[in-house]
Amino acid sequence: MQSKAASVSIPVKAAGIARALERNAMLKRYAFEAQAATNEAQEVRAQGLPQVSFQLQRQIGSPYVSGAKNFNSFGLVLSYAPGAGLSSVANASAALSRAKAAALQADSAKRELMGRLNSEYNDCEFSAARQASLQSSVNLSRDVSASYDRQFLVGRKSWLDLMNAVRERAQTLVQLADVDSALLGCSRRLMVYIDGPNLTEIANLP
Repeated sequence: MQSKAASVSIPVKAAGIARALERNAMLKRYAFEAQAATNEAQEVRAQGLPQVSFQLQRQIGSPYVSGAKNFNSFGLVLSYAPGAGLSSVANASAALSRAKAAALQADSAKRELMGRLNSEYNDCEFSAARQASLQSSVNLSRDVSASYDRQFLVGRKSWLDLMNAVRERAQTLVQLADVDSALLGCSRRLMVYIDGPNLTEIANLP
Protein backbone atom coordinates (compact mmCIF):
# COMPACT_ATOMS: atom_id res chain seq x y z
CA MET A 1 0.00 0.00 0.00
CA GLN A 2 1.43 3.34 -1.04
CA SER A 3 1.71 6.14 1.52
CA LYS A 4 -0.35 9.28 1.10
CA ALA A 5 1.49 12.16 -0.53
CA ALA A 6 2.09 15.06 1.84
CA SER A 7 3.18 18.65 1.52
CA VAL A 8 6.86 19.34 2.08
CA SER A 9 8.68 21.91 4.18
CA ILE A 10 9.85 24.82 2.03
CA PRO A 11 12.57 27.41 2.79
CA VAL A 12 11.56 30.93 3.80
CA LYS A 13 10.54 33.05 0.82
CA ALA A 14 13.68 35.14 0.33
CA ALA A 15 16.05 32.18 0.67
CA GLY A 16 13.90 29.91 -1.49
CA ILE A 17 13.64 32.41 -4.35
CA ALA A 18 17.37 33.15 -4.23
CA ARG A 19 18.21 29.44 -4.39
CA ALA A 20 15.77 28.81 -7.23
CA LEU A 21 17.23 31.66 -9.29
CA GLU A 22 20.76 30.42 -8.64
CA ARG A 23 20.05 26.82 -9.66
CA ASN A 24 17.64 27.35 -12.56
CA ALA A 25 19.09 25.72 -15.67
CA MET A 26 17.20 27.96 -18.09
CA LEU A 27 18.53 31.13 -16.46
CA LYS A 28 22.05 29.72 -16.56
CA ARG A 29 21.68 29.01 -20.27
CA TYR A 30 20.35 32.48 -21.03
CA ALA A 31 23.13 34.07 -18.95
CA PHE A 32 25.73 32.02 -20.85
CA GLU A 33 24.22 33.02 -24.21
CA ALA A 34 24.17 36.69 -23.18
CA GLN A 35 27.81 36.55 -22.06
CA ALA A 36 28.85 34.74 -25.25
CA ALA A 37 27.07 37.34 -27.40
CA THR A 38 28.71 40.15 -25.42
CA ASN A 39 32.15 38.59 -25.89
CA GLU A 40 31.47 38.24 -29.62
CA ALA A 41 30.46 41.89 -29.85
CA GLN A 42 33.61 42.98 -28.04
CA GLU A 43 35.79 40.80 -30.26
CA VAL A 44 34.21 42.07 -33.49
CA ARG A 45 34.52 45.64 -32.30
CA ALA A 46 38.15 45.15 -31.30
CA GLN A 47 38.96 43.81 -34.75
CA GLY A 48 37.96 47.15 -36.27
CA LEU A 49 40.16 49.20 -33.94
CA PRO A 50 43.84 50.05 -34.45
CA GLN A 51 46.26 47.69 -32.72
CA VAL A 52 49.11 49.22 -30.71
CA SER A 53 52.09 47.17 -29.55
CA PHE A 54 55.34 48.01 -27.79
CA GLN A 55 58.50 46.11 -28.62
CA LEU A 56 61.70 46.01 -26.54
CA GLN A 57 64.83 44.18 -27.64
CA ARG A 58 68.41 43.83 -26.25
CA GLN A 59 71.16 43.13 -28.73
CA ILE A 60 74.23 41.38 -27.30
CA GLY A 61 77.27 41.61 -29.59
CA SER A 62 77.05 40.97 -33.31
CA PRO A 63 77.89 37.95 -35.45
CA TYR A 64 78.99 40.31 -38.21
CA VAL A 65 80.99 43.01 -36.40
CA SER A 66 83.75 42.01 -34.05
CA GLY A 67 83.70 43.86 -30.72
CA ALA A 68 80.26 45.37 -31.31
CA LYS A 69 78.76 46.84 -28.17
CA ASN A 70 75.57 45.63 -26.58
CA PHE A 71 72.57 47.90 -27.02
CA ASN A 72 68.85 48.13 -26.35
CA SER A 73 66.22 48.98 -28.92
CA PHE A 74 62.52 49.67 -28.53
CA GLY A 75 59.70 50.66 -30.79
CA LEU A 76 56.02 51.48 -30.88
CA VAL A 77 54.04 49.73 -33.61
CA LEU A 78 50.61 50.90 -34.79
CA SER A 79 48.69 48.61 -37.13
CA TYR A 80 45.20 48.85 -38.56
CA ALA A 81 43.38 46.27 -40.68
CA PRO A 82 39.86 47.54 -41.45
CA GLY A 83 39.05 44.44 -43.47
CA ALA A 84 36.00 44.96 -45.64
CA GLY A 85 35.62 48.60 -44.69
CA LEU A 86 32.12 49.52 -43.54
CA SER A 87 31.11 45.87 -43.25
CA SER A 88 33.20 45.55 -40.09
CA VAL A 89 31.23 48.38 -38.52
CA ALA A 90 27.98 46.66 -39.52
CA ASN A 91 29.20 43.35 -38.08
CA ALA A 92 30.10 45.04 -34.79
CA SER A 93 26.67 46.70 -34.63
CA ALA A 94 24.90 43.39 -35.35
CA ALA A 95 26.92 41.59 -32.69
CA LEU A 96 26.12 44.29 -30.17
CA SER A 97 22.40 44.01 -31.01
CA ARG A 98 22.55 40.26 -30.46
CA ALA A 99 24.23 40.78 -27.10
CA LYS A 100 21.54 43.26 -26.01
CA ALA A 101 18.77 40.90 -27.17
CA ALA A 102 20.30 37.99 -25.25
CA ALA A 103 20.62 40.13 -22.10
CA LEU A 104 16.98 41.22 -22.41
CA GLN A 105 15.90 37.60 -22.86
CA ALA A 106 17.80 36.57 -19.74
CA ASP A 107 16.29 39.43 -17.74
CA SER A 108 12.79 38.63 -19.00
CA ALA A 109 13.17 34.96 -18.06
CA LYS A 110 14.38 35.94 -14.59
CA ARG A 111 11.39 38.25 -14.02
CA GLU A 112 8.99 35.56 -15.23
CA LEU A 113 10.49 32.96 -12.90
CA MET A 114 10.37 35.36 -9.95
CA GLY A 115 6.70 36.02 -10.71
CA ARG A 116 5.96 32.29 -10.64
CA LEU A 117 7.89 31.78 -7.42
CA ASN A 118 6.15 34.68 -5.67
CA SER A 119 2.77 33.34 -6.81
CA GLU A 120 3.54 29.85 -5.52
CA TYR A 121 4.76 31.20 -2.19
CA ASN A 122 1.62 33.33 -1.82
CA ASP A 123 -0.56 30.29 -2.58
CA CYS A 124 1.31 28.23 0.01
CA GLU A 125 1.02 30.92 2.68
CA PHE A 126 -2.71 31.38 2.01
CA SER A 127 -3.36 27.62 1.97
CA ALA A 128 -1.40 27.10 5.19
CA ALA A 129 -3.42 29.80 6.94
CA ARG A 130 -6.72 28.32 5.71
CA GLN A 131 -5.57 24.80 6.64
CA ALA A 132 -5.11 25.76 10.29
CA SER A 133 -8.49 27.51 10.39
CA LEU A 134 -10.34 24.67 8.65
CA GLN A 135 -8.72 22.04 10.87
CA SER A 136 -10.16 23.86 13.89
CA SER A 137 -13.56 23.94 12.16
CA VAL A 138 -13.33 20.21 11.40
CA ASN A 139 -12.57 19.42 15.04
CA LEU A 140 -15.44 21.61 16.20
CA SER A 141 -17.91 20.12 13.70
CA ARG A 142 -16.85 16.61 14.78
CA ASP A 143 -17.62 17.46 18.41
CA VAL A 144 -20.95 19.05 17.46
CA SER A 145 -21.92 16.07 15.33
CA ALA A 146 -21.04 13.65 18.14
CA SER A 147 -23.04 15.75 20.61
CA TYR A 148 -26.06 15.85 18.29
CA ASP A 149 -25.81 12.09 17.85
CA ARG A 150 -26.00 11.55 21.62
CA GLN A 151 -28.84 14.05 21.98
CA PHE A 152 -30.76 12.42 19.12
CA LEU A 153 -30.60 9.07 20.92
CA VAL A 154 -32.28 10.59 23.98
CA GLY A 155 -34.82 12.55 21.96
CA ARG A 156 -33.40 16.05 22.47
CA LYS A 157 -32.42 16.56 18.80
CA SER A 158 -34.39 15.73 15.68
CA TRP A 159 -33.20 13.63 12.77
CA LEU A 160 -33.01 16.81 10.68
CA ASP A 161 -30.75 18.46 13.29
CA LEU A 162 -28.47 15.44 13.22
CA MET A 163 -28.32 15.37 9.40
CA ASN A 164 -27.56 19.10 9.26
CA ALA A 165 -24.64 18.62 11.67
CA VAL A 166 -23.33 15.71 9.60
CA ARG A 167 -23.69 17.72 6.38
CA GLU A 168 -21.81 20.70 7.82
CA ARG A 169 -19.00 18.45 8.97
CA ALA A 170 -18.79 16.78 5.56
CA GLN A 171 -18.63 20.17 3.83
CA THR A 172 -15.84 21.29 6.16
CA LEU A 173 -13.90 18.08 5.49
CA VAL A 174 -14.20 18.65 1.73
CA GLN A 175 -12.90 22.22 2.11
CA LEU A 176 -9.99 20.96 4.21
CA ALA A 177 -9.19 18.32 1.59
CA ASP A 178 -9.15 21.03 -1.11
CA VAL A 179 -6.76 23.15 0.95
CA ASP A 180 -4.55 20.13 1.69
CA SER A 181 -4.39 19.43 -2.05
CA ALA A 182 -3.53 23.07 -2.86
CA LEU A 183 -0.79 23.12 -0.22
CA LEU A 184 0.58 19.81 -1.48
CA GLY A 185 0.72 21.13 -5.04
CA CYS A 186 2.31 24.51 -4.39
CA SER A 187 4.88 23.19 -1.90
CA ARG A 188 6.01 20.42 -4.24
CA ARG A 189 6.15 22.75 -7.23
CA LEU A 190 8.26 25.18 -5.22
CA MET A 191 10.73 22.47 -4.26
CA VAL A 192 11.04 21.45 -7.92
CA TYR A 193 11.94 25.07 -8.70
CA ILE A 194 14.31 25.26 -5.73
CA ASP A 195 16.03 21.84 -5.72
CA GLY A 196 14.93 20.15 -8.95
CA PRO A 197 12.62 17.11 -9.27
CA ASN A 198 12.94 14.20 -6.88
CA LEU A 199 13.62 11.40 -9.38
CA THR A 200 13.07 8.69 -6.75
CA GLU A 201 9.55 9.91 -6.00
CA ILE A 202 8.74 10.28 -9.70
CA ALA A 203 9.85 6.70 -10.35
CA ASN A 204 7.54 5.44 -7.58
CA LEU A 205 4.46 7.22 -8.87
CA PRO A 206 1.62 4.85 -9.87
